[in-house]
Amino acid sequence: MSNLSLHTLREANLRRMAQYADKRGNRLHSKDDGSDWTPSQWLVATMGELGELAEIRMQFEAGLIDLPTLKKEAGKEAADTLTYLDITSMRILDEVKYLNVKPSGSEYAAILIARIGNLCGHRKKYERGDFPKVVFLEKSLEDIEMIRMALGSMEAAMTVDLEVEITPNAEGVDLAQATADKFNEISERVGADTHIHDDNVIQQLTHPIQEL
Repeated sequence: MSNLSLHTLREANLRRMAQYADKRGNRLHSKDDGSDWTPSQWLVATMGELGELAEIRMQFEAGLIDLPTLKKEAGKEAADTLTYLDITSMRILDEVKYLNVKPSGSEYAAILIARIGNLCGHRKKYERGDFPKVVFLEKSLEDIEMIRMALGSMEAAMTVDLEVEITPNAEGVDLAQATADKFNEISERVGADTHIHDDNVIQQLTHPIQEL
């Protein structure tokens, strides 16, 4: 297993952003740190890669590709997803003033992503027993209705050009630290002794479970 850290990935992303070019050799980003794209655009790009990962898995389940192909292609798509997630985390605190009269396609797509994410989150919580079925159905129906509304606005919005003023926030979110912190938070919540500290996995019960 590679020992690549998320901090190394962040440094690599920053360096490559200034070098990224399209197929004609034209520079893709006008800002070296990617702040010429809005957080919504980076979110959409990240979900696009996650969608490709889901697509390759569905192809395998449908019998269209074999396991070696899945292993090769899934690794690529998972890597792309993580790369875009890091850039999204770096840009997620940027302030954006929208100059459009109507939201553009990326903004409506971000709304759609949020609602689909909520729906998936509710499904996850139901399957692990956090929600009774009646609560899951109630929350899911609400999200499905919002998804329908967002889809209804997508077609017109996709043709609107994006006009924004972006104020970059260089702080961003430290994906490595945020991941370790959330991992440890969940471990404490569920009574697990597995924690992450200083890039190491340790076994430590912060709040030992009391014996009955």
